[in-house]
Amino acid sequence: MAMDMGHVIGAALCADAIFADWTARANILCLDNVEELATLLKFEPAKWFFFVVNPFVLPAKVTGRVRQGAFNYYDGPLPRYAGTHATPWALLA
Repeated sequence: MAMDMGHVIGAALCADAIFADWTARANILCLDNVEELATLLKFEPAKWFFFVVNPFVLPAKVTGRVRQGAFNYYDGPLPRYAGTHATPWALLA
């Protein structure tokens, strides 16, 4: 939807093969690890950062390169059941 509205997605940090396939089809740069993202952001700071149900821990050298803001979403009751599988953990508890 964002791309349909004219926004540019410069890169995606992918922990999931299905998401990585989507980035390839959408012609979005797919990064494999946090170090690749940190290197990219040295040369191209981001306006916005969207962090959606990812297992990565982002260091200050990444978060500090975001100019306007960040959006962080986890599908679960934080902080007790944080992470990729937050919903099943909460249900099991």
